[in-house]
Amino acid sequence: KDYIAPGFALVGDAAHTIHPLAGQGANLGYGDVRALLDELSRAKKAGLSPANELVLARYQRRRKGENLAMMAAMEGFKQLFGRDELPVRWLRNTGLRWLNQMGPVKNRIAAEAMGLNG
Repeated sequence: KDYIAPGFALVGDAAHTIHPLAGQGANLGYGDVRALLDELSRAKKAGLSPANELVLARYQRRRKGENLAMMAAMEGFKQLFGRDELPVRWLRNTGLRWLNQMGPVKNRIAAEAMGLNG
C-alpha cells in the first residue's frame, strides 16, 4: 500500500496500522511526520512544490521500510507472547534474560523502539 498519491501523503495510522503492543503506533507516526517535514523543507530550499512527486516519493522511501520492519517485529512479539506452550515460554524467558544482560544490545533495541535512531 502506498503512502502517497498525486499531491498528498499519508502519515501515522492513515498510512499504516500496527498492533498496539508496546505502543509503537505513535512512534511510527512521529517518525513519519519528521520525515515528511524534512522532505518538504528540502523541497522548499530547492524551489520545488511540496506536492512534487519526487518529494513525496522520497518521504515514502524513507519511512516505508522502517515501518514495515517494526510492524513485522510487533507481529512476531504478539505471536511469541500469545503462546503458552512450555518450550515457547522457556525460549521466550531465556531470550529475555539474555537480552537483559546485554546492556549495549538492550539499549540499542530500546532506542530503536523509541524512534531515537532515525
